[in-house]
Amino acid sequence: MSLRVSKDMYSLKSVKDTIYWLSNDYAINLSHDDKQYIIKADTEDDHFSKVFLTTLNDYSLRDLITQETKDIKTLVVTKAFYPDLIHFNTIGNFDDPVNMDNNETK
Repeated sequence: MSLRVSKDMYSLKSVKDTIYWLSNDYAINLSHDDKQYIIKADTEDDHFSKVFLTTLNDYSLRDLITQETKDIKTLVVTKAFYPDLIHFNTIGNFDDPVNMDNNETK
């Protein structure tokens, strides 16, 4: 079975992570051209394409989340190991635009 996925949509890391994850069940070969990754598996089972694409989307999303939260993770780890290095302002009262804190009933 052969699949083609766009290089614009998926990173090489996500594709390789997917191949590694599925390597216990399938022998998978990876090649590429200018615009696509070409994935060839040792099966003719249509289930492979569903499993591969689902896993690929999972790893692609994980990579995106990792990129977007990289700075927050660094800040949390730095604060945990070096508490005197970073100082946060204390949190004050929050705004109450709909007057939720008002205990009076009308």
